[in-house]
Amino acid sequence: MRHYGEIATGGWKGLEVVKFRLLNEYGADALFTPLSYSISRWFCSQEIKAMEDFLSYYHTHIVYDVHGYPMMLFKNDWEREYIEEKNPGIRFYTSLINYERELGS
Repeated sequence: MRHYGEIATGGWKGLEVVKFRLLNEYGADALFTPLSYSISRWFCSQEIKAMEDFLSYYHTHIVYDVHGYPMMLFKNDWEREYIEEKNPGIRFYTSLINYERELGS
């Protein structure tokens, strides 16, 4: 089995739509495995070392959006708050607009 990436939707119904379209429009079947994450945040840092360390340590929690921007996945609010507190050199964003604004500055 080959793994090509992740798809995020607002619910299981969205995955059913993706699977239906893949099969009916491209003849490609898909297998979806739910992950135990419920929160995501874009993140960045002006400190290169902090960013490198964060990417290395949390690599299993990191995915990339359609723009190639890194996103951190969290299982719950407790985990998100804990990781944010332990990594003051990393800034987290709920909004893509604010994330891109930070990158542009």
